[in-house]
Amino acid sequence: MTVVLCCRACTGSGRTDDIRKLATWLTGVAIALSLVSVDIYRPAAREQSQRIARPSQANCYEGEIHRGEHATVERAWQEALREAINTGSDVLIGRLPPAACTSTIN
Repeated sequence: MTVVLCCRACTGSGRTDDIRKLATWLTGVAIALSLVSVDIYRPAAREQSQRIARPSQANCYEGEIHRGEHATVERAWQEALREAINTGSDVLIGRLPPAACTSTIN
């Protein structure tokens, strides 16, 4: 079973740093990890997720994201979860845009 951790907070609150700390800790205790960023308002967050994934040897889902499209958030979450399960990840850490509705990831 893959555990999903969603990071959703206001802009500038430190989500990227929190994800980096979690990724470092989880890989340190031999947890297979996947990362995804579906922040449709901040494309740089996807690049940051890729940089976090490299040293921790985590998978990083890089599906197609369209700026400002909320339907994309739900689709990307579903695809990232499917990939995390298929690659044997124990944990999927994802970054949501601040305006995302939590019901989109059910």
